[in-house]
Amino acid sequence: MKLGLVIEGGGMKCAYTSGILDLMLDDGIKP
Repeated sequence: MKLGLVIEGGGMKCAYTSGILDLMLDDGIKP
């Protein structure tokens, strides 16, 4: 099963998005 992840934003939202992706990688989830 394939899943899609939509990542968007600008300005300070970029820092939030990178933090979420970092946590996902730490938990072993490959975005």
